[in-house]
Amino acid sequence: MKKEINRNRMNLLLYGEIQEFQVKNLQQFPFVFLEHVDEARVEYDFTQENGDNLLGIGSGTITYDFQTQKKDFKDINQDKLEHLTISVKILFWKETKVEYKVNGKKWTIKKQ
Repeated sequence: MKKEINRNRMNLLLYGEIQEFQVKNLQQFPFVFLEHVDEARVEYDFTQENGDNLLGIGSGTITYDFQTQKKDFKDINQDKLEHLTISVKILFWKETKVEYKVNGKKWTIKKQ
């Protein structure tokens, strides 16, 4: 599995294309770790103006937008969100930035 992940990272660097299984994982991860999410929209951007390769590919940013009917979304605990973040970073790189929105608004967890 590790070889496959590394091969797909190389494909992203060489060809600038994210693989279908990576997209599916990004779409499904929120439902593994989080409750009360009706829909999880995901956007990704691996372009970088001064990338280290010819295509200008960087470590990337993944942005999740969780759609929920709950008015108070404090039910997500820090550990579950960290597990989601770690899973994304394993799929790509540890430097990959993961951002979150809830119903279109930027959202961060406040540590207790």
